Amino acid sequence: MTVNLLSVNKLKITLSAAELEAVFGDYNRIDYHSPDTRCALGELLRCAAPEADFELDSSSVRIEVYPTNEGGCAIYFTKSDAPLNPPKNRRAAKAGRFFLLEFSSASELLDAIAELYADPAARSVPSRLYRLGPRYRLALAASAEIAKKLPHLQEYCDRLLRGGVDLAYTEEYGQLLKGGYAVREIGAVLRH
Repeated sequence: MTVNLLSVNKLKITLSAAELEAVFGDYNRIDYHSPDTRCALGELLRCAAPEADFELDSSSVRIEVYPTNEGGCAIYFTKSDAPLNPPKNRRAAKAGRFFLLEFSSASELLDAIAELYADPAARSVPSRLYRLGPRYRLALAASAEIAKKLPHLQEYCDRLLRGGVDLAYTEEYGQLLKGGYAVREIGAVLRH
């Protein structure tokens, strides 16, 4: 387990593949609503906080877990009364203008792309496709067309993320499969 204090209000714990398996079984078993997951995350925080001088106080803590390319996971603990501090890189400036949809299977991803491609206005929106561990993430430029489609698209995806830290993390650690206009280009192939 690697512990990094990113700021006074943000702590990162990185688990190796073996540590992830010992704590959670595997990444797909992590469920924020599960009492077992909450207990394990709380125990990790209690163990790591003193080591990194991360002061546990009355603030509530936002917890985000992401897979790593090595088969482990990165866990971010952010005090909720503090502003989120996304990674400072050239990509972070663009992060707030995208919706990010996460899919656990390629078939659900392709169904969502086909749905978007059927609408000419939605297919012309800039989009990028990433692979992050066993999951896929589709970044869609925020627009009125996409905002109207979000309720229906959520039937296909596991999670809807709204840019920011999630997009910066995806750009940093995910594998870009298709950039530019991924929906338009992949959708065209699906139609033929």
